[in-house]
Amino acid sequence: MTRDAAIRLARATDAPGVAALGRTMIEHDQGLVTTADDLLEQSVFCERFTGRCVDSTRREYVAVSAASSVIGHATIARFGPSLLRHVATLSVAVHPLYQRRGIGRALMQSLIDSAPCVCVGNRLRLELYVRADNRRAQALYASLGFEHEATRRQFVRTPDGRFVDDWIMTRFLDVDAPNQ
Repeated sequence: MTRDAAIRLARATDAPGVAALGRTMIEHDQGLVTTADDLLEQSVFCERFTGRCVDSTRREYVAVSAASSVIGHATIARFGPSLLRHVATLSVAVHPLYQRRGIGRALMQSLIDSAPCVCVGNRLRLELYVRADNRRAQALYASLGFEHEATRRQFVRTPDGRFVDDWIMTRFLDVDAPNQ
């Protein structure tokens, strides 16, 4: 919980709010690598979202405002192959009007805390991808222990035709006992 939002596990009923948040993030060029043309039809999105908020390979969280609007969304998803089940990718998005209020940090902490429930093993690798021009997000991730590991040069082509590098940031997490 933050001053401006409650953080909780996502529910299937959050799908329309998460979709609206995605559209807002794209409209405000908030560092995503998708465009409006990439958004799925709402019915398809709802089908994907239903039943996938929590399982053994992923967790999804939302930040909900006092008015019950979805203002943030975060996902941790474990890699599928057997030899990579100690690895998970993380993603987070916070509505532009609610940024710089601790919501992204709270969502990220929820992902980090749930990593032992999603990944297998006692040494976990958490990774995320962030555009090289998204300095605020990089600073947040670094403050949570993520380090710049690699750069994918000219990985993102923006709608105006510019190329932007993409960073891979990682954090290793040791847990007391192997899970699953």
